[in-house]
Amino acid sequence: MKDKEYIKYLKDNVMTSKMVSEELGVTREGIRYLIREKKLTPVISERNTTIFGRREVERYKKERDGD
Repeated sequence: MKDKEYIKYLKDNVMTSKMVSEELGVTREGIRYLIREKKLTPVISERNTTIFGRREVERYKKERDGD
C-alpha cells in the first residue's frame, strides 16, 4: 500500500474522540460513559488519546438509533 492510499485508508476508517463526539452528538464525557458501559470500544485508549474504528462507531449508532 502506498503512502497516499494508507493515509486515505486511515482517514476513512479511524476516528478521534472529537470526530465521534460530532458524529454521535454526544460530549466527550458521554463518550467516556459509553466506553465505561462497554457500549463503545476504542481501538486505542491511552492517556489523552482515544481512537475508534469507524465501523465500531457506526455499529453503536445503528444500535442506538434502532436501524
